[in-house]
Amino acid sequence: MAKNTQQNITKGINLFSIETFLANHAQEQLKEDVKEDQPKQENSSYNDERWGNYVAFIEGLKRNLQDSQRDSITRYWQNCEEENNPSNATMKWVDPVALENAKKAMESDKEKRNSKCLNNVVMKKTPLYPEDLSVFDILDKELPNFKEVTAFYRGSFALNQSRGIDKFEAPRPVLLLGNPGIGKTHYAKKLASLLKTSYRFFDANSINGGWVLSGNNATWKGADAGLIFKEMAKSETISPIILLDEIDKISSTKEHSPFSILHQLFEKENARKFYDEFVDVEFDASQVIYIMTANDASTIAPSLLSRMNVFHIENPDEASMAKISQDIYKTALGGSAMFKKTLAKSEVEKLVKFTPREVTQIISANLFSQASETVKVKTAATAKSLTIDIKQKSSKKAIGF
Repeated sequence: MAKNTQQNITKGINLFSIETFLANHAQEQLKEDVKEDQPKQENSSYNDERWGNYVAFIEGLKRNLQDSQRDSITRYWQNCEEENNPSNATMKWVDPVALENAKKAMESDKEKRNSKCLNNVVMKKTPLYPEDLSVFDILDKELPNFKEVTAFYRGSFALNQSRGIDKFEAPRPVLLLGNPGIGKTHYAKKLASLLKTSYRFFDANSINGGWVLSGNNATWKGADAGLIFKEMAKSETISPIILLDEIDKISSTKEHSPFSILHQLFEKENARKFYDEFVDVEFDASQVIYIMTANDASTIAPSLLSRMNVFHIENPDEASMAKISQDIYKTALGGSAMFKKTLAKSEVEKLVKFTPREVTQIISANLFSQASETVKVKTAATAKSLTIDIKQKSSKKAIGF
């Protein structure tokens, strides 16, 4: 419970002490006693006893009064605390009546009734207020080559915390520009985890038309709601993080290029009334956090680049790669007790010259290989140290990191 709330509860209960009123009332009562019983007026012990009894009666009355009102007063101030806590507020993202009508229409439409896009829709969404801005310090420590990006998000959320709920604004779309495999995808996933919001990775190269984002007509085979509606529908917060990986692979010259849809999504005013053709409903997509990755910005339309904050990400240095390698190992281990919780320093030193994507491949290959050997020889059930063999590297191309 907040300190101010506790103070208000105490003050509220103390209001029921009514000491001034009772003291005045006691004085008047004693005057009446004196008038009615003149012979006892000179008997100070009698008056002292009367007064002592009266004070005891008043103290008991005060305690009873305080106790009887304590729960009500406590509930009042706790409710005030909840109402004024932005993390307990909710934001409207779609007209519930329009969505209910769309659901009824879908149930009666044989082309739409098999879709699951309206199952388990979360109507009340909370604004994305981090419990503590120190979560960004974690990003600085673990992914130091993204410091500029982290500073951008820290500043954006700091501003939001200083505004009222009606002024909440999600950060502008971001483009992470840099060499393949340096941790761009990993950064977005880590950010979502620390902010406690939903995360969706999407390979931009598979977006073969705007309908992938905005839904398509139900008469099309395999028609369904768009990616944006689906992610908004299931997100607990108003700001799910959507990562469009390798956006530079999308051609703006394709007949069904999604660039026009991205233009709409990246403009706040337009995104507030984003229309999904399949669901046949407008909704607010302006609070989604969009993160794009690219290796080369030259193929991205200038009009789209102007709608994003572009950050050039450098390859992590060896000191950073040592930290990143431990983080990759921890993630790959997934809590297994078969191996020790951290890599030995000597093993980490073998990895620091590789990119995060390559480290992911090397660690995964070594974990699987050595876990298999452990099972075959039936070694003791004690955590063993993972030995890094650089030759143990999957040849399969990984998507993102």
